[in-house]
Formats: sequence, structure tokens, C-alpha cells
Amino acid sequence: MVLAAQQWVNATYANVSGYVAAPETGKTGWATMYSLTRALQHELGITALSNNFGPGTISALIAHGDIGTGEANQNLVKIIQCACYCKGYGPGLINGQYGSATGQAISNMMTDMGLGGRVNGKVSPKVFKALLTMDAYVLMGGGLETIRTVQQWMNNRYYDRVPFFMMPCDGHFSRDVQKALIFALQFELGLSDTQANGTFGPTTQANLKAQGLVQQGSTDGARQFVHLFQAAMVFNTYDNAFDGSFGSDLAGRVIRFQKFSGLDETGSGNYATWAQLLVSTGDPERPGRAFDCSLDYITTERAATVKAAGYQTVGRYLTNVPGSTKNKKIQPGEIATILAAGLTLFPIYQANGRVVTDFTFTQGFANALEAHDAARGYGFSPGTALYFAVDYDATQDEIESNIVPYFQGVEAGLRSRGKVYPHGVYGSRNLCTQVSSQTYARFSFVSGMSTGFSGNMGFPLPVNWSFNQIQTLTLGTGTGKIDIDKDVKSGRDPGVRSLRRDAPVLQQFNAYLSALYDAALDFAASEGQGAARAIDLTLRYLRLPDYNDYQWLLYFKLESADGPFTAVADARLAQAGFPDRITYFTEPMTFDDLKVSHWAASIESARVWVAGSPFDKAQIGDLGGWGGDLITLFAQYWRVREQNADAYVWVSDNLGKIDLDNSFDNRNLLEDLDSLNLARLLAMNPSFSATVKSYYTVAGNSASIKVATRFRNFLTLRFQNNQQSVGDAALYLLTNAEYLPIRTALAKDVPDIWGEAIHRNTIERFCRGFADTLLVRTGNEKALFAKAAQRQRQERTMS
Repeated sequence: MVLAAQQWVNATYANVSGYVAAPETGKTGWATMYSLTRALQHELGITALSNNFGPGTISALIAHGDIGTGEANQNLVKIIQCACYCKGYGPGLINGQYGSATGQAISNMMTDMGLGGRVNGKVSPKVFKALLTMDAYVLMGGGLETIRTVQQWMNNRYYDRVPFFMMPCDGHFSRDVQKALIFALQFELGLSDTQANGTFGPTTQANLKAQGLVQQGSTDGARQFVHLFQAAMVFNTYDNAFDGSFGSDLAGRVIRFQKFSGLDETGSGNYATWAQLLVSTGDPERPGRAFDCSLDYITTERAATVKAAGYQTVGRYLTNVPGSTKNKKIQPGEIATILAAGLTLFPIYQANGRVVTDFTFTQGFANALEAHDAARGYGFSPGTALYFAVDYDATQDEIESNIVPYFQGVEAGLRSRGKVYPHGVYGSRNLCTQVSSQTYARFSFVSGMSTGFSGNMGFPLPVNWSFNQIQTLTLGTGTGKIDIDKDVKSGRDPGVRSLRRDAPVLQQFNAYLSALYDAALDFAASEGQGAARAIDLTLRYLRLPDYNDYQWLLYFKLESADGPFTAVADARLAQAGFPDRITYFTEPMTFDDLKVSHWAASIESARVWVAGSPFDKAQIGDLGGWGGDLITLFAQYWRVREQNADAYVWVSDNLGKIDLDNSFDNRNLLEDLDSLNLARLLAMNPSFSATVKSYYTVAGNSASIKVATRFRNFLTLRFQNNQQSVGDAALYLLTNAEYLPIRTALAKDVPDIWGEAIHRNTIERFCRGFADTLLVRTGNEKALFAKAAQRQRQERTMS
């Protein structure tokens, strides 16, 4: 029927000036909607046809009147019928007769839009406009029912306001939904239809400040401010009730949002919180503790100016843009001036970066080499994040086609230099989120000041945001005058406090392990034993104090770590210059800080592997690593399942994510993968410190068991690279009676989730999501590895 609609509109309007034919594919899309829009305009007497269903089209429809039974212009009815099929609502025959089937189709759509109480058997101009969009009015994949409820409520409440048009009801926050929310707020603030424009401008800001705050105990009156505040929280991923009553639960969620966003943690809907929920700058007048500048480099006088204004951290450029006359890069002696003033520093790299063609994998690789060399030349410490800039409003299509491959090239280029520095990203909210998710950028520097960027509208702050650029300012006078872009900082990236030219990222941890393992070898020798015993002693020492309780020792049949070796190791480490335990170390691929105790306990658990065990069954050696974390992750899903119905989608969205608060975030995932890979290596080469050091060496692209190929190695060593085995082993772990006591112990607060047949389907979806997510990460890793190797071959050929 979609094909029939396309054929009819093309045949009917082929000779009309300005008409553009629909593709006759049987598949709906914007091209077909545009053709139907132009057909509608022609029927309304509009001669300058366009894809835009704008004020002229609306005015002409208003003049024509609502369309329903008895409509004389059969082509108008046919356009409605064609559009219904393209939207997924069956209106009966495309015959130009507005009968019961067509009326029911419109009724169904209006009900899905939240307009069920307004159904009158006719198509109004606003409903006609909605009909000719690609907006969905049913819940779409990954959407939230709470968001859909808000969308329907807003459509119904503001339907009669002239500038308000129907938003999608698909459960997704988007640019159009954000704009509709601002319209709604303007209406509640008392702005007229001619004043309301969907922009968070001076009038809206002033009225919102004058309105006062919503807080615990507030309820809606004639104006629906609590409902709108709840809607804004829902749109920003803080799911809460949508009932017009500000309760204690909402206050707690507001505090979490404020903490995440760098606001004062009041728990109330004050102006700063409203602004942060509505636009990418938030309140641009709020204090910033960081800034970046391009042309005014930091002198002693300018440093004094920014210090006096309360700034702590400055962003400066590593290089100049090729061919540009602007001298943006860090100047001789500038870093010393910055550090001497007590400021910290974060480095930015930008080579053009203002059009999509500036971004390719090859360009990213080359830019990474230049940025690395510049950072080393300035003396930046290993582990310093280098922010690569995308300084334009990249669309979603461009992010997928060019920006992500560019950052894959950046990652590969930095890895080819030994991964001394992780990469960060500068750009819109959506761009930063996509790049971080797909290339594991360490931090996001958000171009929040560009409030009109499509990537900043309808998207929450990235979870790994470090800086948010919100306002351009001029500070100081005379020699201390400086132009800056003010940045809010989250604290995730404190900036560089000092320069260290030579210390590799893992040097300290490797020295620590070497001293500890030497002590373990000597202790084992005193017992008449060798390297295997020394490895056990080393791991037991490292898992203290977190993994030495009764249950842990019982599950894995292990010795307590509180033995005589502990005192011996403490003394030897102190002699080697390590009076305190190292509790975290920075791994060299994503620069995550891995927790030593969990890492060591997982290695020790993975060493308890029973030879000949089937790869598609979970066994005791899995439980100290990926298996235990998977159990606790499923328990976390179970607590929030009512808001996240699809277990597959939920685990895909939560497993192995950067800075996401769950039991199986990126750090835990990397610890689990590395622990199993290292356990297998130690079975072949019982030299603990040397094996660990070799595993975490990333220079070049060795295909051996290395951290650079940790996902591939994990799937091969644990599951024989069989996707089905991954899902089956996970399912065995979560359902087999053998591990019920362990599952119960790890999920004490949700005892109802295990062993019930009704949950089997959910668990299977969860396990499939686990397996597929690991496969996606493995595929990403392989793609980066292959592209880096190809680039190196090209460089060798050219040289």
C-alpha cells in the first residue's frame, strides 16, 4: 500500500511545476512525505511548492477547514489516505472517500499522539501536518514509556496554542522534543502565542527567574511547572514519576543531576537547574573554574587576572592550524608560567576541523602522530588526555560516516606511538557521546556554548564530560586583559599539574610488582617451592583487603591472604620505596584506572580452571571475574526492569560503559578480560611481573596475547571464539541450580529473581545482549587493529 501511495502521487502530480517524485520502493521515508506535502500544497492553490510544511501551508489549510466525511476534494482525502499508510495506519482503500476506515485510522493516530479526547472524525491542520512527518507515535526501540507519556501529555495540553505543533510520541528525547518543552514552559510562564518562540531567550529567562523555584512539597496549580520540571528531568535520563507532585524521590534525583552537572546540590528546581535541563550552556552566568583561549596566551599578568577571577584550569592548543596565520599554540615558557601560577593545564588539538571532509581515518591517524609528538615535546606526562576538536555541527550521518572513523584513526595513531596519551573529544553533546561510546575517548569537552547545534539539542551531557564551554568573556585590563571561553569543569580531568618527560604510564606499577614477586619467590623458596607458589602468594597479597572473606575463600578453595607472607611483603616493598599499597593502576589502552584487588582476585579465580571443561558451561573459575560481575549486573537490571522492559537493550546500554554507575562498567569489564588472559599466560610462562609487563605493552601491533587485543583473546581463550558459547555459558551461570547459592549471595536484596520459569525469557534476552555486546566490542577492536596495521604498512612503503 505504500507502493500504491507512491505510484498514485507520482501519477497524479507528475506534470505539476515544482513537484518532486516519490521513490517507488514500497518503503516509507522523508522523500515520500515531501512528495505528499507538495501535492497538498498544489491542492490548496499554493504555486511555490516546497518540502517545508510551513506557515503558508498551515494558513491555507486553516482557510480550507478541517477535512472529514463529505470532503469535496477527493485528492485531499487521497493524500490523507496515502500518508496514513506511510505512517503505519490503515485507512482502507486509497479512493478519496473519507469513510469509517479512514476515520478510524486518524482516530488511532490521534490517540497514539495523546489526542484521544479530541477525536471528532476530522483531520485538523495540525494533525495533517503531523501526518506528513516521519515522527513515530508509538514506542520505538530503546525508547522509554515515561518519555512517551510526557510527549502525549504535552501534545494534548498545548494543542490549542498556535505555535505548538505535535511532537513524536516514540519515547525518545530529541531536538524537536526539547524545543517543544521550551514552548510549553513559555506558555506556562504566561507568554502569548506571538511571544513564544521555542528559544530559551532573555524574556523566558527573566520570567523563569521571577517565577521562583519548585521544590519538595510543590504541586501543580493552574500552571503546570512541576509537571514540566518532571518532564525535563525525564528527558535528561533521570526517570521519575510524572504526576505534578514534587516528592522526596524527585528531590533525591535532582541532587544526583545537580552533582553530575556541577551545580549546587540543593534538591530543588531553582533557575540554574532549570537552565541546565533546558539548554546546553545551562546558566551561562554561573561560575566557571576552567577556561580555554586561543589567541591570548598566558603571561604572568594574565595568569594573575584569571586566578583572581577564580579560575583553576586552562585549555591551550598543542599546534597551529596548517596554513593559518593565527598563532594559537602554546608559547615558549607559557607552561612554566601556568604551573607557577598554580593553574593546571589541559591540551587541545585542532587542525581545521570545521567541515566534514576534514575527518577521515587517515587524517585522524596523522593528526594523532602530530599531537603525540607535540605533547611529548612540551613534556606532558604520560596519561594526559589530548582533546581532538570537531568545531562544527556534525549531523548523526556525518558522525557515523566520518567523525567516528576519524577518532578510530586517532586511537590507532596514538597506539602506534605506544599509547602514551589517551584521546579526548571536543564537540557537541551527541558527538562526544558517540565518539566516547565507539572509540572510548577518555573525556568529553562539550561545546555547550553552541546552543543551536543539532548535536546539543535533545541530548544529555555525556557521562564522561570533563569541561563544558558556556560563555565568551573578556577579563582584566591593560597587560592582564584576556579573552576567554568560560568552561564549567566536572573534576574528571583535573588538568596537568607538573611535567614529567620520561616516566612510562606503568613504570611505577611494574616496579611495584617486580619487588613483590621477588619477595614471593624468596618466600616460596624458603618453603621448598617454586614459581607457581610465588604467583599464588603475589595474587593473595594483591587482593587484600577486599577479597579475603569466608565466602570468597570457600567458593574458590583458597588460602587466606592474611598469612606470614603479608608481613614479609610489606617490609620488602617498603625497602623498595613502596611504603603504601598501590590500589589502582592505569591501563594503557583506554587509560582506565583498574582496581588492583579486583584485578588480582579475578586472576586468582581464573587460574582455578578445570582442564577439559566445556566452553559453553560456566564453571567456578568464572565466578571471580566476568561471571560474578554478570550476576550482579543482572540483579541491577532486575531492580529497574519496570522502567527498562527489554533486557537485551538494557544490557547493551549498560555493559562496559565509561563512567556508568554499575557493577560491570568499563573498568570492571577490562579487569575481567585481562585477568582471564593473564591467567592463561601465567599457565604458559610462570614469571608474574615479566608477564604482566609484557601484556600491558602496546607499542606496535603484535598479534600475540596483549592488552591491545584483549577482547579477541578473551573470546578465543575462554569461548573458543564461539558466540553461541558466550550466551550459553552466561545462561548456565544465571539459571543452573549448581550456582544458586552464589547467585543468592551476590544478589541478597532481590532473592525473587532466581529459579522461576517465568523469568527464563528475560534471562535469555539478557544473556544474548551480553554475548552480542562482547562481539561488538571485539569487532571494534579488530577494526582499529586492522586499520592501524594497514597505516603502518603504508608508512613503511612510503619510507
